[in-house]
Amino acid sequence: MSHPSSPRVLVVEDELLQLHLLDAVLRKALPGAEIDHAQFLAEAVARVIEGRYDLVLLDLWLPDATGFDALERLVALTDTPIVVRAGRMNGTLQEVGREHGAFDVVDKSAVPRDVLDAVRRALAGPADLAGPVDAAADGRVAVVADVA
Repeated sequence: MSHPSSPRVLVVEDELLQLHLLDAVLRKALPGAEIDHAQFLAEAVARVIEGRYDLVLLDLWLPDATGFDALERLVALTDTPIVVRAGRMNGTLQEVGREHGAFDVVDKSAVPRDVLDAVRRALAGPADLAGPVDAAADGRVAVVADVA
């Protein structure tokens, strides 16, 4: 999967504090990135239909969708990698998330570097999954939203 040096990222998050935090991290790590926001699944669906994203960052508990329903709906519309951040991580949650189409599920309490590494792997594509990619070198990054 090839991505431009300034990727398009859709952050789907209904909690404004989380949304602002994720946006700030993205903008700092990836100057020039196009970052769109959606607070509802309906908004996310419309944005995905309107344009091509390099990554979708998804909060699975939205006002108009619960659990993995939101993930399944987006997966049905796009082949864009979707990364989810979970509040209470366990192997089962990661497995179920991947079964429902998530590229990855990351612990909400993870340090930003760990979160960014997971997102970089999603942007790098299948050939580069062996290890983290340096954001300064490749200009790609993303932020994940929470499940809890």
